[in-house]
Order: sequence, then structure tokens, then C-alpha cells
Amino acid sequence: MDYQQAIVAAINGNAVLFFGAGFSRNLTSVTNNKVPSGTELAKIFCNEVDVREVKDLGVAARRYLKKKDPEDLIKILKDYFVLNSVPNTYDNIFKCPWRQVYTTNYDNAFEVGAQKHHILYESVDSTDIPRNSSNKKRVVHINGYS
Repeated sequence: MDYQQAIVAAINGNAVLFFGAGFSRNLTSVTNNKVPSGTELAKIFCNEVDVREVKDLGVAARRYLKKKDPEDLIKILKDYFVLNSVPNTYDNIFKCPWRQVYTTNYDNAFEVGAQKHHILYESVDSTDIPRNSSNKKRVVHINGYS
């Protein structure tokens, strides 16, 4: 499939969208925080509990949870990953009738952008995809969502 065929498939609703961290780069959360990369989020966790910075997000999260409650971690995630607006430069992506959308991102950028165009997507992660509703519009957050 070449580029033109891919565009036609997307416009006709016969394409799947998969996106990662670059999609949300430079977006801002409702609390006016820049959406962080995984490495940046690891540093945020470490700084919050005053431990040596690490780049590994899993290690940073475990260190964070040794000193704080899971509710505190969830609050940080919401502070950084809940968005209420997305720039118009993304609009052509949101307008496409994607067959399915997959992301490794925690944020709700796609859902917010699509909603601007009166298209509602259900946010799910890999553990809560209902089997009996395959025709619903969903954004599958592979790593979870805020």
C-alpha cells in the first residue's frame, strides 16, 4: 500500500491508527503542565519523593510508591495527562473515521480532539475492552490511561 492508498483507506474508515509519545509532544494539561515523556515522568516521580533521578519509569514509579500512596501517583498522572484542548493542527487526524485507535500514551489528547468534531471515543485499556461491543469507537490505551 502506498501513501495515497493509505489516505483513501483512512478517509473511508478502513484504517487503524497507532500513535505514541510524539503525538502529545508539546501539549499542555488542564493544570498547565507540559505532557511529559516517559523519561521526564520518571524524573518527576523521583523529584516528588526526593530520591536520585533515574530514567527508567518503572523504577521511578516503584521508588515513588515506597514513599507515597497510589492515590498520590494517580493525582500526578491526572495533573500531567488530562487535557481539555488540542491544537487545530491535529484536526485532520481527528476527523478521519478510524476503524480503531491504539496508543501507548496515557493522555486523552485523541479523545479531546475528536470530541471537538462531535466524534466520541470510549477510552479503554487492554484489561477492560468489552468483547461484545466491537463496533464501538474506542481508543485503546495500551499502557493505561489517566
